[in-house]
Amino acid sequence: MTRTLCSTAFALLLVLRAGALSAGEAPQSPGTAPPSPSSVSAPARKGYLLFRSEFPDPEAIKPYGRAVIPLAAKFGGRFIALADRPEAVEGQPDTRRVVILEFPSLAAARAFWNSPEYAEVKSLREGLGTVEAVLFEGT
Repeated sequence: MTRTLCSTAFALLLVLRAGALSAGEAPQSPGTAPPSPSSVSAPARKGYLLFRSEFPDPEAIKPYGRAVIPLAAKFGGRFIALADRPEAVEGQPDTRRVVILEFPSLAAARAFWNSPEYAEVKSLREGLGTVEAVLFEGT
């Protein structure tokens, strides 16, 4: 059990370290002290929209998909994940479609969500299925 926890902790550390490096942190030589917090700037916080959805007729949702991609781009957004059949690995199984959009900031994501243009595009999917959307800030 202890070995499994250590392996899991080490794997998590590697993932977190890789994330920091991809965010622009310089690699650290073995045996050197990490940079002081005051000398490292925090990565820019981005805005995200996470959608969980189910649409019984995949064809019916296509007009929404075609319209939302260029509109998100207008607000600086890009699709970073789309999973039609996610695999539940912990907790209650939830195999609804997952879509994640990334924006330059929370303000940009909120502007997209609240825009009259998105309200019009959003109407293309109304009544076709169920959607949950979460807006959040992250790195």
